[in-house]
Amino acid sequence: MKKKLLLVFASFAFTFCFSQECPDLLAPLNGATNVPVDATITWEAVDGVPGYQILLGTTPGGNDIADAIVGSATSFTPNLGLPENTEVYVTIILSFFAQGGGGDDIVCPSQSFTTEDVTTAPECTVPRTPQDGAVDVSVFTNILWTYAPSATGYRITIGTAAGLGDIENNLDVGNTLLYNPAVEFAPNTVIYVSIVPYNENGNAVGCEEFSFSTGDVAPLPSCTSLISPVNGSVNVPLTPFLEWVAVPGATGYRVTIGSTPDNADVLNEAVFTTNSTFVIDFEPNKTFFITIVPFN
Repeated sequence: MKKKLLLVFASFAFTFCFSQECPDLLAPLNGATNVPVDATITWEAVDGVPGYQILLGTTPGGNDIADAIVGSATSFTPNLGLPENTEVYVTIILSFFAQGGGGDDIVCPSQSFTTEDVTTAPECTVPRTPQDGAVDVSVFTNILWTYAPSATGYRITIGTAAGLGDIENNLDVGNTLLYNPAVEFAPNTVIYVSIVPYNENGNAVGCEEFSFSTGDVAPLPSCTSLISPVNGSVNVPLTPFLEWVAVPGATGYRVTIGSTPDNADVLNEAVFTTNSTFVIDFEPNKTFFITIVPFN
């Protein structure tokens, strides 16, 4: 009898500790239905956990919707919203990487909720970059906009006169919040842009055109090279000081570091406004590849 009681107690203690280790969803709740596609996902904070990673997928443990490292935050809003009428599985990973590898990450059991069935067309979006009326905009600018809840795609029209569309005419860019023009804009020119969100129910109605003015063309900066450690160095410290040649005319540098030439598993186009940085905790006995792109 005592042995049975001990087993029951041990089982209870394990369940209690496990429930304390892994957080419950606060919103939407596990099992919720008719959840808005623009919902923010929040969960309980766990004492002693320095950071979280969240996976959103259409299967338990999947990440086909989103995969994000959110640091110490206990909420996450998907940039492109959630798919409609879908059971979405949420997997929270308790990350101890920030503690210098002091513990293994804990992958918590997936929880799920079901999103609403969207039956109306989306509302219009708002430009982020360049903003309406902006001046001296770079001729190489990308165009960014905010997420329109329930949108599954966007059509963009760009022209040198209102409604003209002589640069792009009703181009379907898909489910993205950024458009990178194929060619640079003309300098000292007013550019007119219209962005129309859509979904299976139709297009957003009454979306207003916005405009911005480009500036003079600034000469592109030249490439740079590493000063420390020099290219091809071996036995580099695991926490090195990276420094590269400052480039005249550059306002910043995009730095990518990876374990292969075409990988960015250490740093992915991080922007620096100076020509140096510390790197913390490289893996030992490995070769790393660094690309530094000056820009203005």
